[in-house]
Amino acid sequence: SGPTQGSGSGVCGSDNITYESIALATSAQATILCGWACPCESAGTMRVEEEGAVYLQNYQLKMSEAGRTLKIEVEPHNNVTATTVIFQTEEGNPSKWSETYLLKLGRRCFLTVHMDPGMISQIADGLRVGSESFSRLNQTIIDEEEQKSYRLIRTKNKTKGKVSKEMLEICPDEQIIQVEELNSNLNEYAALDGGKVVISELTDFQLNNNSDCEIRSALTFEDPAGGCYHWINPGSGDNLSIHEYVTWVDTAYCCYTYPGGDPACCDNIIDNWLWSDLIAPDSQGNFCRCEDITSSVMFNICFEGTVG
Repeated sequence: SGPTQGSGSGVCGSDNITYESIALATSAQATILCGWACPCESAGTMRVEEEGAVYLQNYQLKMSEAGRTLKIEVEPHNNVTATTVIFQTEEGNPSKWSETYLLKLGRRCFLTVHMDPGMISQIADGLRVGSESFSRLNQTIIDEEEQKSYRLIRTKNKTKGKVSKEMLEICPDEQIIQVEELNSNLNEYAALDGGKVVISELTDFQLNNNSDCEIRSALTFEDPAGGCYHWINPGSGDNLSIHEYVTWVDTAYCCYTYPGGDPACCDNIIDNWLWSDLIAPDSQGNFCRCEDITSSVMFNICFEGTVG
């Protein structure tokens, strides 16, 4: 057997031919554009019920000369603002999703790098499968039955990647804020939502040969009106819906002493600091101690003393 046009199964090659398997596409020297039959373009709507509110999520996967673009739009609901997400493939390589993507939460626009870019192809496939399935069965996604995922974004001076034409259509370049993603969890997210300050481990700044203390991030919501979007896990086999929550946080950097560590370490940490243009101690050459940041007042004092 060989290539087919418009069959219900198979994979779509870069030559816009549907192949029954990846092996057949490879033997024809075609790369895989998407993991389903051609065409790779698709669009659909899912209805979601959450805490008594019913809202719609639309998606569109389209091809252009620049490659493929996946756009997700979610209606505002409860205390969640309207959300738009734009993923794009790498320039000149429509079979590979770029790790850089755009988030629009309400009127604010953010450019960031996805922590797991390999997941984007699953999101595209899951939206297609889920929209078709839920539409055919006239079903609604019930929030209580979903798997929850929590991400935080915080301001970062530079983000790798290029802003595409599709991104600029909804967000002027000068209004796009460069951010980075942080993984979170339900307990941390709920604490932030309750107005608390959360001390999170900081993994991208390390101290040399130090076993007593380290620099960590104190986090609080920059804007509690975050966003969200949904997709169906195509590998679950039971239409398991993934609910992705995203919220913008502020960061104040502080010194954390390990259990049993020498408290004087935080007094001397400035001598061992690996300097960065993203983070610096205050004007007195000190970092706040993480255990002291228990209120928004202390957070603001420490935030003013560091560059985040």
